[in-house]
Amino acid sequence: MSERRARPRGEGRADGRGAGGAQHDHVTYNGPLFARGELAIEGAPDDMPAVRFRAALCRCGQSKNKPFCDGSHKAAGFQAG
Repeated sequence: MSERRARPRGEGRADGRGAGGAQHDHVTYNGPLFARGELAIEGAPDDMPAVRFRAALCRCGQSKNKPFCDGSHKAAGFQAG
């Protein structure tokens, strides 16, 4: 299985905006990072078009579906530092 990497479209622009507009991120307490905006997730399956606009991304490192969150943080007892 190939490693997938999440990045905003237009990454590296000086104004911090992706090609289609502002990026919105929300870090949940001891949970995933929610990203909204125009996203590009390398290696994401073609049958997952919604991840172009929103995604829950793993922060604990335990997900079996990286870079996406699969809820493994609960069983792992993940606590953000």
